[in-house]
Amino acid sequence: MFARSLGILFLCGVGASVAGTVAAQTSIHERVLRVLPNDRLTPEHVRRAITGSATARELLGRIERLQNTVLILRANPVLVQEDRLLGRGKFWVVRGHLYGLLEYQAEPVGSNRAVRILAHELAHALEVALTPRGWDTDSLRPLMLERERKERDGPVPGIETEFARAVGYRVQLELLGKLTGSSTLSAIADQTHLALNADSGTALPH
Repeated sequence: MFARSLGILFLCGVGASVAGTVAAQTSIHERVLRVLPNDRLTPEHVRRAITGSATARELLGRIERLQNTVLILRANPVLVQEDRLLGRGKFWVVRGHLYGLLEYQAEPVGSNRAVRILAHELAHALEVALTPRGWDTDSLRPLMLERERKERDGPVPGIETEFARAVGYRVQLELLGKLTGSSTLSAIADQTHLALNADSGTALPH
């Protein structure tokens, strides 16, 4: 069964080291979505996604247009072994800027499941990025608590949403050639009550 965990990563201990990695990349790169230099799998999975799926292309395009957001996407070879998860996302807010670490179980290039999980995690990141947020990570707590209540009886700790599930499976079916045509990201968002064009309302200094 596909499971994932959406967590808050605080800027202390392990959180601080990850935040430092993101901060260092922020000074060099301008893209919202980043891949670590030693990760050779993720660029290939992303390439397959945008080549074979109209929905994945729109998803990635919308993520790249996000404001005040930095996301690290990483293939993790021991995610299932250590945490019984195929994918997970950790998010935190610093001075109104959203940072995220998105991990998925590393699988060989050509794996449709890896691309599905990747799209699933990116869909979660889009949801979080579109949620109104304040100055720090505490502003995300209402979102976390609301969804945790809905998912409390799940097989593993974490949060799941219908939007991410639907996007992931749609992308996989498009890769397999079972669904063709234009992207259905907007339709999936409408069905799951996600406002794709919402303004995050982030409180940033003037």
